[in-house]
Amino acid sequence: TPWPGFVFCMRRNSTRDDVRRARNLLQAALRASAVFKTNADNESVARLQHEFGLAHDDASTWLDGVQYSANGIVSTHMLESTRDILIECAVLQCATKQTVAEYAPDSIAFGP
Repeated sequence: TPWPGFVFCMRRNSTRDDVRRARNLLQAALRASAVFKTNADNESVARLQHEFGLAHDDASTWLDGVQYSANGIVSTHMLESTRDILIECAVLQCATKQTVAEYAPDSIAFGP
């Protein structure tokens, strides 16, 4: 997909403890995604085949194209582009399009 497969979201009024827990969760997700991407013993491809009924070559090609953030940072452009697509497809229903800065906690870093 042309957007993040998963994103952690927080309320603007999140506490420092909330942010710490979210960062710990993000680090665990990054470690898990790195293990999945390495496809040790063809295990990830086999799981994709089983879960989604894909042929081996299709699952392998898909996995080769998957990219995970190495540091957990997603660009502002990616977030806003994702939001726009989800609004266009009526997955999100928003009266106005806020910028990332308007709804993101100040304590979370975003890329350019």
